[in-house]
Amino acid sequence: MKSGAGIDLYVLPPKRPQRNGGVERANGIWRYAFYASYPLPTTIRALRPLVQWWEQVCNLLRPHQALKQRTPAEYLREAGYEVPEVAVSHMY
Repeated sequence: MKSGAGIDLYVLPPKRPQRNGGVERANGIWRYAFYASYPLPTTIRALRPLVQWWEQVCNLLRPHQALKQRTPAEYLREAGYEVPEVAVSHMY
């Protein structure tokens, strides 16, 4: 099936989170580690910088089990990539 933009879409069978584990895990991280943990503003304009900050935390600073508890930034640096420094508190 294709979207209106010509992108392939895959419809997963209902009640099969194991087929969509990566997305389900990411949704859980956002739900429990971001939305439920911080007092969030009620406008998109005010929320946007917080979402961008959290993306940096998840994509660079948060240890991942799949990376043997290394952060993605550590993993990428070990692989020879340049990774930008991100300044956040020790509490995220």
